[in-house]
Amino acid sequence: MNDDVQIHLSELIAQFATDNQDDLDAATFQSLTAPETLRSISSKAALSLLKVEDAVVTNTEGSTALQDRCVAAMAANWKDVGASLTSDQGLATLKPPVLAKVVAK
Repeated sequence: MNDDVQIHLSELIAQFATDNQDDLDAATFQSLTAPETLRSISSKAALSLLKVEDAVVTNTEGSTALQDRCVAAMAANWKDVGASLTSDQGLATLKPPVLAKVVAK
């Protein structure tokens, strides 16, 4: 799949995961967002994916591949996502290690 399709797919997965967060288990979420499945992530989808990962995947230590890709997407398109990150639903909702990565980028 080309990058445009991957970006669109990341937005669809983010919307699906957000809408179905209460019914989504960690294994399914990790399968949907694995690097092999989802190489590129939309800056619009990144924050939603991070929030769902935080809620659904509880046994993570250190940085995940999804966190790395989401932070890279947000950093590459900072002007597009800056406003959403400063809202009450933005940066304050991220775990400290992820927040540190976002700020460092």
